[in-house]
Amino acid sequence: MEWREQARRMTDFLRLTVRPVGVRLLRKGEADEVRAVRPGRDLGRKFAFCQALSIAGRTGLPVLVTGQDESCIAILPAFGMGRFDPPTKVPESQCAMGWVKDEDTAMKFVTRLSEDALPEGEYTGLYACPLENMELRPEVIMIYALYDVSFPELNPVYVEYDKHLERL
Repeated sequence: MEWREQARRMTDFLRLTVRPVGVRLLRKGEADEVRAVRPGRDLGRKFAFCQALSIAGRTGLPVLVTGQDESCIAILPAFGMGRFDPPTKVPESQCAMGWVKDEDTAMKFVTRLSEDALPEGEYTGLYACPLENMELRPEVIMIYALYDVSFPELNPVYVEYDKHLERL
Protein backbone atom coordinates (compact mmCIF):
# COMPACT_ATOMS: atom_id res chain seq x y z
CA MET A 1 0.00 0.00 0.00
CA GLU A 2 1.25 3.45 -0.88
CA TRP A 3 2.13 5.80 2.03
CA ARG A 4 -0.37 8.43 0.86
CA GLU A 5 -3.20 5.89 1.13
CA GLN A 6 -1.90 4.59 4.45
CA ALA A 7 -1.87 8.14 5.85
CA ARG A 8 -5.41 8.80 4.60
CA ARG A 9 -6.71 5.59 6.15
CA MET A 10 -4.99 6.27 9.47
CA THR A 11 -6.26 9.85 9.55
CA ASP A 12 -9.83 8.83 8.75
CA PHE A 13 -9.99 5.83 11.05
CA LEU A 14 -8.23 7.43 14.03
CA ARG A 15 -9.81 10.88 13.44
CA LEU A 16 -6.43 12.56 13.53
CA THR A 17 -6.15 16.34 13.45
CA VAL A 18 -2.37 16.28 12.88
CA ARG A 19 -0.79 14.39 9.96
CA PRO A 20 0.87 11.05 10.73
CA VAL A 21 4.64 11.46 10.47
CA GLY A 22 7.06 8.91 9.06
CA VAL A 23 10.43 8.87 10.82
CA ARG A 24 13.67 7.40 9.58
CA LEU A 25 17.28 7.49 10.73
CA LEU A 26 19.44 8.25 7.72
CA ARG A 27 22.80 6.67 7.02
CA LYS A 28 25.64 8.43 5.21
CA GLY A 29 24.58 9.53 1.74
CA GLU A 30 20.83 9.12 2.35
CA ALA A 31 20.46 12.73 3.47
CA ASP A 32 21.28 13.84 -0.07
CA GLU A 33 18.39 11.73 -1.42
CA VAL A 34 15.59 13.48 0.46
CA ARG A 35 14.00 16.86 -0.12
CA ALA A 36 13.51 18.42 3.28
CA VAL A 37 13.86 21.59 5.31
CA ARG A 38 17.15 21.68 7.22
CA PRO A 39 16.56 23.96 10.23
CA GLY A 40 20.15 25.21 10.58
CA ARG A 41 20.73 25.72 6.86
CA ASP A 42 17.28 26.85 5.69
CA LEU A 43 15.81 28.59 8.73
CA GLY A 44 18.95 29.90 10.40
CA ARG A 45 18.32 28.19 13.74
CA LYS A 46 18.66 24.82 15.38
CA PHE A 47 15.67 22.68 16.36
CA ALA A 48 15.20 19.80 18.75
CA PHE A 49 14.06 16.61 17.04
CA CYS A 50 10.74 16.75 18.90
CA GLN A 51 10.14 20.16 17.29
CA ALA A 52 10.93 18.69 13.86
CA LEU A 53 8.27 16.01 14.43
CA SER A 54 5.71 18.63 15.34
CA ILE A 55 6.57 20.84 12.35
CA ALA A 56 6.29 17.90 9.95
CA GLY A 57 2.91 16.88 11.36
CA ARG A 58 1.39 20.33 11.69
CA THR A 59 2.74 22.10 8.60
CA GLY A 60 3.23 19.22 6.18
CA LEU A 61 6.90 20.08 5.62
CA PRO A 62 9.48 17.29 5.62
CA VAL A 63 12.29 18.08 8.06
CA LEU A 64 15.83 16.68 8.16
CA VAL A 65 17.77 17.18 11.39
CA THR A 66 21.51 16.49 11.39
CA GLY A 67 24.17 17.27 13.96
CA GLN A 68 24.39 20.80 12.57
CA ASP A 69 20.63 21.31 12.98
CA GLU A 70 19.92 19.69 16.36
CA SER A 71 19.65 21.82 19.51
CA CYS A 72 19.04 19.07 22.09
CA ILE A 73 22.42 17.97 23.40
CA ALA A 74 21.02 14.68 24.70
CA ILE A 75 19.53 13.39 21.44
CA LEU A 76 22.62 13.51 19.22
CA PRO A 77 24.67 11.01 21.25
CA ALA A 78 21.61 8.79 21.73
CA PHE A 79 21.26 8.48 17.95
CA GLY A 80 25.02 8.05 17.43
CA MET A 81 25.54 11.49 15.90
CA GLY A 82 27.80 12.90 18.61
CA ARG A 83 29.18 12.32 22.09
CA PHE A 84 28.22 13.30 25.59
CA ASP A 85 31.15 15.67 25.67
CA PRO A 86 31.43 16.95 28.29
CA PRO A 87 28.80 14.76 29.95
CA THR A 88 28.20 17.32 32.69
CA LYS A 89 26.43 19.69 30.26
CA VAL A 90 23.59 17.22 29.66
CA PRO A 91 22.44 16.89 33.30
CA GLU A 92 22.76 20.67 33.68
CA SER A 93 20.61 21.31 30.61
CA GLN A 94 18.05 18.63 31.53
CA CYS A 95 17.57 20.25 34.96
CA ALA A 96 17.36 23.74 33.46
CA MET A 97 14.62 22.61 31.05
CA GLY A 98 12.69 20.92 33.85
CA TRP A 99 12.94 17.41 32.37
CA VAL A 100 14.36 15.98 35.60
CA LYS A 101 14.16 17.06 39.23
CA ASP A 102 17.85 17.06 40.15
CA GLU A 103 21.33 16.50 38.74
CA ASP A 104 21.59 13.01 40.25
CA THR A 105 18.49 11.91 38.30
CA ALA A 106 19.85 13.66 35.22
CA MET A 107 23.16 11.80 35.52
CA LYS A 108 21.27 8.50 35.65
CA PHE A 109 19.44 9.61 32.51
CA VAL A 110 22.73 10.38 30.73
CA THR A 111 24.26 7.07 31.84
CA ARG A 112 21.25 5.15 30.51
CA LEU A 113 21.32 7.07 27.22
CA SER A 114 25.03 6.34 26.88
CA GLU A 115 24.47 2.62 27.45
CA ASP A 116 21.59 2.43 24.96
CA ALA A 117 23.02 4.83 22.36
CA LEU A 118 23.26 3.78 18.75
CA PRO A 119 26.78 3.22 17.36
CA GLU A 120 28.55 6.51 16.76
CA GLY A 121 28.81 7.52 13.11
CA GLU A 122 26.31 4.99 11.77
CA TYR A 123 23.57 7.59 11.25
CA THR A 124 23.88 11.16 9.99
CA GLY A 125 20.34 12.51 10.23
CA LEU A 126 16.81 12.12 11.49
CA TYR A 127 14.17 12.52 8.78
CA ALA A 128 10.60 13.39 9.73
CA CYS A 129 8.08 13.66 6.91
CA PRO A 130 4.29 13.69 6.69
CA LEU A 131 3.49 10.08 5.89
CA GLU A 132 1.57 11.01 2.72
CA ASN A 133 4.77 12.52 1.25
CA MET A 134 7.29 10.01 2.57
CA GLU A 135 9.95 9.25 -0.04
CA LEU A 136 11.76 6.56 1.97
CA ARG A 137 10.31 3.68 3.94
CA PRO A 138 9.74 4.96 7.50
CA GLU A 139 11.16 3.05 10.45
CA VAL A 140 8.55 4.54 12.78
CA ILE A 141 5.19 6.20 12.20
CA MET A 142 4.32 8.84 14.79
CA ILE A 143 0.77 9.94 15.42
CA TYR A 144 -0.62 12.66 17.65
CA ALA A 145 -3.92 11.51 19.07
CA LEU A 146 -6.25 12.81 21.73
CA TYR A 147 -8.37 10.63 23.98
CA ASP A 148 -11.90 10.49 22.58
CA VAL A 149 -14.59 9.09 24.87
CA SER A 150 -17.00 8.76 21.95
CA PHE A 151 -14.73 6.18 20.30
CA PRO A 152 -13.73 3.87 23.20
CA GLU A 153 -12.51 0.99 21.03
CA LEU A 154 -9.49 3.13 20.09
CA ASN A 155 -8.44 3.90 23.65
CA PRO A 156 -5.56 3.48 23.94
CA VAL A 157 -5.00 4.12 20.25
CA TYR A 158 -1.90 1.95 19.95
CA VAL A 159 -3.63 -1.27 21.02
CA GLU A 160 -3.95 -3.71 18.14
CA TYR A 161 -3.47 -0.97 15.55
CA ASP A 162 -2.60 -3.46 12.83
CA LYS A 163 -5.83 -5.37 13.36
CA HIS A 164 -7.88 -2.17 13.13
CA LEU A 165 -6.10 -1.15 9.94
CA GLU A 166 -6.75 -4.56 8.44
CA ARG A 167 -10.49 -4.03 8.94
CA LEU A 168 -10.54 -0.72 7.07
